[in-house]
Amino acid sequence: MFYKHYFSRLPLLVLIGCCVAFGCNSQDDGPQRAAVSGTVTIDGEPVENGAVEFVPTEGTTGPVAGAVIENGKYSAPKKLGPVVGTNRVKINGTRKTGKTVKTQMGSIVDERVPVVPEQYNAQSTLVREVKPGKNVFDFPLSLDGSTP
Repeated sequence: MFYKHYFSRLPLLVLIGCCVAFGCNSQDDGPQRAAVSGTVTIDGEPVENGAVEFVPTEGTTGPVAGAVIENGKYSAPKKLGPVVGTNRVKINGTRKTGKTVKTQMGSIVDERVPVVPEQYNAQSTLVREVKPGKNVFDFPLSLDGSTP
């Protein structure tokens, strides 16, 4: 009797074994993502620090993705990158003023001021089509608001 019960459940046991061995929840589940990298400049000067954010739009669905800007460069690997498809891009950045300020916690830090105009972040109309694989998007921004 035991054998009959065992063999009737064999396909189920094989399926469970495959899921454990190969992973039922692989990283391929969900929307397809892609790697991104590039540079961000304002009037030819690299943005010191900031962030680039990719927001799915125009029929593209999935999570928002971003990358940190350091010395004008940013990069996000595929597993953390934006969703393949149309994405609105928001860019924020700061620069040091040369002064120091006291934080609420009492620490002394370098004063930083925003350097990226609103038309590239809160009011951004920048759009990029993210393709499978690696994508390089450079953003040569300007203070006068001309869109790259």
